[in-house]
Amino acid sequence: MDTGVKRDTKRIGTISELRVALDLARAGYLVSFPVGENCRYDLVADNGEHLYRIQVKTGRLRKGVVVFNTVSSHSHRGGRYRMYTDEIDFFAIFCRDTDSTYLVPIAEMPVTQGMLRITKPLNNQTRKMRWAGQYLLFAGLGVGNGVPDAVAPLALIEPS
Repeated sequence: MDTGVKRDTKRIGTISELRVALDLARAGYLVSFPVGENCRYDLVADNGEHLYRIQVKTGRLRKGVVVFNTVSSHSHRGGRYRMYTDEIDFFAIFCRDTDSTYLVPIAEMPVTQGMLRITKPLNNQTRKMRWAGQYLLFAGLGVGNGVPDAVAPLALIEPS
């Protein structure tokens, strides 16, 4: 059924970028934005010693998992997907459903789609699972005990 309402993906992406920038600043990082839209990264995070290229993605909560794309779907090369290998250091994922931001080194993500588990799976299988909590940059007021909890993963994780 077509409701006539078009999803505004540009607006959704802008909100995610701004939220990630805010959460990085809350965690103590300086944040810069590139001029124009031709960069492969959305922002740069500065921890005082290093500059990190960050690609922002919008996550969606599906069956206890935050799901997000790890490729660019707006490539102008015949509609093919384009990977971010050697062009970014981290993915930063804002998920409105969890009101949280996650920061993941690109080296730890699969080629096309990333998944961060929030809840325990029904089959209790947990091997090779990426738990969202280990990548949490900032938990919003809608998560946990209601108190924001900033951590500083850029100081702890060096991209390979």
